Amino acid sequence: DASPEMILTLRSSIETRLRQDALESGHDYECAFSMLAREMVGEILGTFDEQLFSTLIDCELSVEKEVLYVKDGMIDILKWLKVIGKKLIAVSDMYLDQAYIAEIFREKGLDSYFDNIYVSSMNKYGKHSGRQFIHIILNETTMPDRIVHIGDNSISDFNAPHRLGMKAIHLKD
Repeated sequence: DASPEMILTLRSSIETRLRQDALESGHDYECAFSMLAREMVGEILGTFDEQLFSTLIDCELSVEKEVLYVKDGMIDILKWLKVIGKKLIAVSDMYLDQAYIAEIFREKGLDSYFDNIYVSSMNKYGKHSGRQFIHIILNETTMPDRIVHIGDNSISDFNAPHRLGMKAIHLKD
């Protein structure tokens, strides 16, 4: 039987290795939870087991769904932006896979407002380095000066996009 401490140590070890692998392959220090969970199952059982993998995913998502919330007034702002014809893109430096973020958005009633979701765990490019923003500019085929990025981190959400010519709003929460 594995103790919770052993599981947390294993998780930390695998996550560090996956993030280091990303760096060594020329990406940012990012990894996806699906890969982490898959590796954990292999380490725990010595082989892959779909049921344990799904249980790990479900447990992680239930915790995230419990702690994540939509800020007061945000739905009204999103509705207004859609009414005036703005394309809305969610961008996150997050370990959860894009599909899991989309699931959380559906549960929180946000899915109909966003045209696309970019998550660092999927392409291993972070906002902090600017590489995620470059990826978005290229993928969305737009110019940096046509983008307004809003976020709460002074480096990832303000300095990095601003350096690339984007307008940036730093939410001090």
